[in-house]
Amino acid sequence: MDPFLLLADAPEAVERVPGEYRIVLSDGSGATLAEYPFAPRVQKEEPFSPGPSCAATAAVFTSEGVAYIFELVPWNPDTERVSIWHGDRELAVRDVSPHPPTVRVLSPNGGEIVAGGSFTVTWSAADADGDPLTFTLLYSSDRGKSWRTLTTGIEETSYKVDASLLIGSKTALVRVMASDGVNTTTDDSDAPFTLTNREPQTSIVWPTDGALFGPDDVVPLAGDAYDPEDGPLADDTLVWESDRDGPLGNGKSLVLAARNLTPGLHHITLTATDSGGTEASASVGIFMGHRFYVPLLLKQ
Repeated sequence: MDPFLLLADAPEAVERVPGEYRIVLSDGSGATLAEYPFAPRVQKEEPFSPGPSCAATAAVFTSEGVAYIFELVPWNPDTERVSIWHGDRELAVRDVSPHPPTVRVLSPNGGEIVAGGSFTVTWSAADADGDPLTFTLLYSSDRGKSWRTLTTGIEETSYKVDASLLIGSKTALVRVMASDGVNTTTDDSDAPFTLTNREPQTSIVWPTDGALFGPDDVVPLAGDAYDPEDGPLADDTLVWESDRDGPLGNGKSLVLAARNLTPGLHHITLTATDSGGTEASASVGIFMGHRFYVPLLLKQ
C-alpha cells in the first residue's frame, strides 16, 4: 500500500461503488470502528497515479488486470489499524504510529522573489517513531485559496520545481505534507513569496526546420502560444517575422506566396507577448528558391 494521507480540509467523501472489498478502521483492541465497502478500479494499461486527497491507496490483482484502490473515507481519531479485506480475508494492514511526523518549510518561506524556469523547495522533517516519511508538495498562486499538486510520494527533503507552467503570483505559497504511512502533518510557507510572471510557451508547428519552397509554392505558417497566467494567447499577440523580409503578419496561422519572399535562407520567428508584456519566441530556418543538383565527375 502507498502511504496514506490524512487531510483536515478534505472535500466531501466521494461516492464509493459498493463491492466485495472493504476498508476497515479498528481500535487498539481490534474492535471495528468503521468499514467502507468499495469496488476496486480495474485498469489494464497505465497504472493509476493517485492524487493527494486519499485515505487509502493500494492495488490487487484480478483475472481482468490490476485493480487499483483509491478511496477517500472519513477518519476516526481512535483508529490504530487500517486494513483492506476481501470477504473474510485480510489482504493488507497498516498500524497507526503513536506520533505524527513534524515538518517545516524552509524555502521559499516568505518574501523571496523567485525567477527563472525552476526553483527549489526545501523543508525539514522528523518522526518520533522512526517511521520512514514520504512527502507531497503543493503550490498556491492565491494565498492558499486553491492548491495545485506538484509531486507526491517523494522521500527527499527538497524538490526542484519546473515553474514553466505555474501561474506567476505575488501571493504564492508552497505546502509540504509529510506522511509516516498514516499520520500526516502539513506546513505552508510562513508568508507569501513572489513567483515572477511566466513567459509564454511558444511553438512553430509548420514549416519544419530546413523546409524548402520553390517560387510557385505557398508558404503556410502555423504556430501556437500558451501562457500560464493568460491561457491560450490571442492572434493579435502572435507576430511572425523573417530576418530577411521583416514582419510577415499576426496570428496562429498565415499563408504566404513564396514569390513575395526574398530568395535564400530565412530565419522565421514567431514571437508571443502575454498581458504582462513578457515575450517568448520560437524560430525555424527555411529556404526560398530552387534545389540544384551539381553533377559529380569522377576522374579515371
